[in-house]
Amino acid sequence: MRVADGGRHVLAADGLSAFTLRADGTVDWHLCGEPHTAETDYLVATVVPWALARRPDTEVLHAATLVSPAGALLLCGPSGAGKSTLAAALHHRIGWPLLGDDSAVLRLADDEDPGPLGARPSGGASQHSPRRARVLSCSREVRLWDESSRLLGLGAGIPLPHYGAKSRHVVAGNADRPVPVAAVVRIDPPDGSRARAGAGTPVDMTDAAGAAGAGEDGASAPSSPVAVAPLRPAEGLLVLRAGLVRTSGMTVGRAAVEFRFLTQWAQGVTFASLAYQHTPAALDDAVRFMAAFAAAA
Repeated sequence: MRVADGGRHVLAADGLSAFTLRADGTVDWHLCGEPHTAETDYLVATVVPWALARRPDTEVLHAATLVSPAGALLLCGPSGAGKSTLAAALHHRIGWPLLGDDSAVLRLADDEDPGPLGARPSGGASQHSPRRARVLSCSREVRLWDESSRLLGLGAGIPLPHYGAKSRHVVAGNADRPVPVAAVVRIDPPDGSRARAGAGTPVDMTDAAGAAGAGEDGASAPSSPVAVAPLRPAEGLLVLRAGLVRTSGMTVGRAAVEFRFLTQWAQGVTFASLAYQHTPAALDDAVRFMAAFAAAA
């Protein structure tokens, strides 16, 4: 990304046409010929989120978004931690709508707006309730490395040559209205390094019931642990700030606006961290934990 005059930013990836992102959030596409698949993919996956992030009262978080019975559940964290894999597993195995796995558009709205699927934040609405956290989808797809697709048992998706062994899987369903947010979960690397560094107390989550793997003597068969820990509100704010889509050259004033937005958005949202090994057994455990976590949110 290169900073230009007039508050503009020029985005250019190797082998692709350049884009100019204007201060008002509009985008100029400098095509050198007919657009090809990699260019349109870059527009949707990278340029549009940056453009949306420049709009007032809007932030964009690098996160997967699902709709649980309690409200939207955002999975964020570093690339490779497994958020897209877990999001796809929750969608396919327990039927949670998946609004996208990469860019979540954060907004604020009144509690009276139930969002799609009738999802409301816990606690109900009051006549003078403050504006609460909402999320919108920035895409209708999930992007998975081939290894993750095999782990989930999915068929072939739409190849993304620019990324190598990665494919796009289109997700069906509507995503045209804001959804109330119930929780944000940071997915940490499988080695658990982030969970150990946090202030919360990590807990090894195995198959609590143990019914499926119990032997005749009642002893549970070994199950892959899933390390989870609650996060304090201040830690949750740090999680949000670390995952925001931003252009370079943020001013002090813009940073203050961002902080005010996030502190209001985070009110009433539950924050936690989770790390799981990228194996079938651990993924099963993570799905079960997330279902129970959402039910308690």
